Amino acid sequence: MPLSQADLDAVAAAVWRHTETNAATGQPVDMGAVMAWMDKVHNNQTDALGQQLAAAQAAVTALAAQLGRQPGVDTETVVAAVRQAIADAVINVDVHVSGTPAPTG
Repeated sequence: MPLSQADLDAVAAAVWRHTETNAATGQPVDMGAVMAWMDKVHNNQTDALGQQLAAAQAAVTALAAQLGRQPGVDTETVVAAVRQAIADAVINVDVHVSGTPAPTG
């Protein structure tokens, strides 16, 4: 039997009112404070990841520009290698994050 909206609201309110005891201090911990802390941590992680991504993109752009100025460099081979490295990294992230089994053989 599905829950009514009133039941869902009651469960949500109970979760937000629930407190746990801080093991270190013995004091109650308010779930709202925990969620605010988690939001701050996630925002900081997102900001750091954005900075790392921007730095990686700048490095790739600079390397590509330097490679393009070198005589005898086959840019198609370089582009193919970069695309393969990105594909390999995406597969690796998928395996580690979502639990998709690694290909065998």
